[in-house]
Amino acid sequence: MTDADHRDCATVAGASIPADADTVTLVADNTASDAGGGLPPAIEESLREAQRTGQILVIVPVDGDGANPVVRQRIALDPSTGEDSPRADRARDIVISCVERWLRAPESQPNSPGSDILAAIGAAAREQPTTILVISDGLGTAGGLDVNRHGFDVDPAQLARDAQDAAEPQLRETSILWAGLGNSTTQLPQALRNSLRTLWTALLTEAGAEVAFDDRSGPPAAAVDGLPEDSPARRPPGSTGTIETPPLVPSAR
Repeated sequence: MTDADHRDCATVAGASIPADADTVTLVADNTASDAGGGLPPAIEESLREAQRTGQILVIVPVDGDGANPVVRQRIALDPSTGEDSPRADRARDIVISCVERWLRAPESQPNSPGSDILAAIGAAAREQPTTILVISDGLGTAGGLDVNRHGFDVDPAQLARDAQDAAEPQLRETSILWAGLGNSTTQLPQALRNSLRTLWTALLTEAGAEVAFDDRSGPPAAAVDGLPEDSPARRPPGSTGTIETPPLVPSAR
């Protein structure tokens, strides 16, 4: 991948956006529970394919409890549409290199405690994209999927029905590719990762989406201090009642 600095990123971000271009949206989870890191391979591959077809990229960060998710970036993935030259090819590589910078930028960090991942996915879907890309640990602690409230042993079908009113209108016939599920600041046991995948699969498919998961992670990144508190708590699969173990993560990573 081409190295790019902030000036390169500012230059390609300023390219004009075709009015009739299709859209791919990227939900970026920078909350305290998520381990962060570089661009996962599956996400890069999908972005390069979207770039080849002239799509635009819209980045929607995950925010916390009560916060409305908003679009933080709207970028032409191909800043040199129709141009066949080394300069144009370099500009295209720079865009892909800058995606990590844009999705981890300070303005993409959460403002409220918790992780309302479902709300960010809904906001991404309102852009009417060809695909929603998600980079998140999946540990929602606010909104329609709150692991502190529901636990890990909740009936996935019932959870999906409970969240249906909020999710279904935006997610019909939507394709979702998810990378980083379970990639938390504290390593999750495989049983909990499996439970998360079951929950999200049931919730999103009930809402009309087609969802696929990719377990490959991007390169590690430096920790971020001072993020709002986001402390999912662990329940062993099959447990009920009160949470028995301490929070998995502190308020900063």
